[in-house]
Amino acid sequence: MFILKVLTILKTIFIHYQCILCLQKTKQGLCQHCQNALAKESLLHKRRKLTINGQPITLYAFNHFEGLTRKLLFLFKYQKNHIAGVFLGQYMKKAFQRQPFLNDVDYILPVPSHRLRFLVRGFNQAEILAKHIIKQNQILDIRSIKRMKYTKPQAKSNYQQRQIQMHNVFIQTKSISAQHLLIVDDVYTTGATITSLVNTLQNEPTNQITKISILTLCLA
Repeated sequence: MFILKVLTILKTIFIHYQCILCLQKTKQGLCQHCQNALAKESLLHKRRKLTINGQPITLYAFNHFEGLTRKLLFLFKYQKNHIAGVFLGQYMKKAFQRQPFLNDVDYILPVPSHRLRFLVRGFNQAEILAKHIIKQNQILDIRSIKRMKYTKPQAKSNYQQRQIQMHNVFIQTKSISAQHLLIVDDVYTTGATITSLVNTLQNEPTNQITKISILTLCLA
């Protein structure tokens, strides 16, 4: 994974600092024009109220899943372009810092990926995004929840299929204590993945979690 990341960065350097999206020359991996265009894809209303098993939960989503946001995420997840991942992480960090209702987050939980998908991809995109927003006084937990059931990519399933295949996907291996727990993922579509993960947290009697929020890069 490290070697692939280095090769991707070197490729961008030796091709005259090309923007990974528009291929224009730039001193960065993403030119200023594309960075500005990415910002314009921002959602007007970033907070949405959800209810999962009677528990009120706030969803924060920053961008539409379209345009440059979608292209960057595709480059990151499926072409293993870590420069795209860095810019998405930095973008997410800036948007996160502008949300005052998330200032009291003390525990961050990236949505886990299955070990087989991790081996194929080489990384968990939710974990990388979470590492960009983590603060010194917060806990980043990548061990307490495991994804035990392999599922095909959610984009290839309809709503009903997603609800069925996400049933009992996660297991918890260690209790969690948090005042404000933040679940981090890259895309929110039907909510099947998030609902399954929240169900796992709710069904563990040893957990002590006062509040749960959800943070995603984009909303499909």
